[in-house]
Amino acid sequence: MIKKVPAVLSILLFAVFILVLSMPVISEAAGSHDAYIDSYEGTSTCIACHETEALEMHDSVHYQWKGDSSALTNDTGAASGKITGVNDFCIYPNINWIGKLTNAYGDKLDGGCAKCHAGLGLKPSAEASQEQLENIDCLICHSASYKRTVVQQEDGSFRFEPNVPDILATARDIILSNRDVCLNCHTKAGGGNNFKRGDIEEAHRNPTRDFDVHMGSGMICIDCHISQDHKIAGRGTDLRPTDIAVKMGCEDCHTSSPHNKERLNRHTARVNCTVCHIPEYAKVAGTDMFRDWSAPGEFNATKGLYEPAMERETNVIPEYAFFNGFSKIPQFGDDAREFSKDGIVQMAAPDGNINDGKIYAFKRHTGKQPIDALGRLLPLKIGIFFMTGSVDAAIQKGTSLVGWEYNGHDFASTERYMGLFHEVSPKEEALSCDACHSEGSEGRLDFDALGYATKETHNGKPLCESCHNNNRNRYRHGWADGTDDNGFERIHRKHVDAKKFDCSTCHYFNSAN
Repeated sequence: MIKKVPAVLSILLFAVFILVLSMPVISEAAGSHDAYIDSYEGTSTCIACHETEALEMHDSVHYQWKGDSSALTNDTGAASGKITGVNDFCIYPNINWIGKLTNAYGDKLDGGCAKCHAGLGLKPSAEASQEQLENIDCLICHSASYKRTVVQQEDGSFRFEPNVPDILATARDIILSNRDVCLNCHTKAGGGNNFKRGDIEEAHRNPTRDFDVHMGSGMICIDCHISQDHKIAGRGTDLRPTDIAVKMGCEDCHTSSPHNKERLNRHTARVNCTVCHIPEYAKVAGTDMFRDWSAPGEFNATKGLYEPAMERETNVIPEYAFFNGFSKIPQFGDDAREFSKDGIVQMAAPDGNINDGKIYAFKRHTGKQPIDALGRLLPLKIGIFFMTGSVDAAIQKGTSLVGWEYNGHDFASTERYMGLFHEVSPKEEALSCDACHSEGSEGRLDFDALGYATKETHNGKPLCESCHNNNRNRYRHGWADGTDDNGFERIHRKHVDAKKFDCSTCHYFNSAN
């Protein structure tokens, strides 16, 4: 038997039903901004509340792709950066900004360096116009679910448009920047996972402590790369601009005397932490070590596009050099021959020496790039190369796009030193002393090249004989000829610890402590 619902209760249930129908529909992915956004009309929706933040972002290196380049030894005073410079990966972003590529199977694919620009397709300009502010893509850094794709407009230009099922839900799902949104761009620099940096790869999304002791312990990018007004701290050796003048380093957390052994702490005056604590890099994905633009393009059957010839390696031992915070990087159009060392054009070289700077761990990337008779490194219209594999056609088109006359080209050998700061190993996996100081075996550091060679004479006599007779000279010989593996430690204990000799007694430099 069905009982009748009381009239009063029926009226209440009907009222609740009408109330529910009248409520705004909230998407399943509604997030922190679900109460603030009823519709999403692009960046103008964000600017309605966040104009100050938009102005900050417009003035940042992440948007401008150039900035204060006073950390370059060849600084001209003009803002410079990725968009104004030539590099040894995809050569010249300025003429390869945004577009669509047609692969061998007829598929249309997003193309252009702007795929990792925090904008919607327009090139950045210095003036913070309304058009420029609305070109900022807030969601690329502040939404975990946002994706976008290149769309050709009616006027033939290209812009990024959202490529998500529900853009309103995505725009409501606002977050502070986290590790994943940083990795979305930074792992794919140079064309693929870990191709460029060597120490930033997809494995950082779910890192173990052995892979990266910092991120594997829960740290995120902005724990070290602090942000001020949408500007990010940190500048590597091969980066032209500095976003904010905030010096960041390991000592921010670990102090300049992080060890419980004084002998180890003495190293920190001239040896950066990365030397001992990044024994190897590219631990999971191989990194591009040599990119040869003089070789034929290699067809990638998965993408249906051509790629430059590359040599990739994993578990790579770093190179080591002194770095004082300054570097030398050629600008686009410079005579690259003026930046050569031993016949190799230095695309980015750390400044510093044994009396000025510290030893750092580096990835040394090498390549072959097109160069003309004037010494100018030539740009490529990279889409032509990706679609056809023809380097010559890409060079000729690139040269014409920048207004240069093409008169043939050759290929220059190039190198770039890139600082390594990620994939730090746990302390128990740090290098032992004999990795560098074990005589009689090949150590990691070329001490003579770094400036640690001993003097040949002292006070007009052969170095050791200036204080010791020939019998005592056996100490030096046992160390130098590799028959005494403990010679380095023993000699330094006697002369430095016991006798308090300064380094300059036997070397061409003074003690850093």
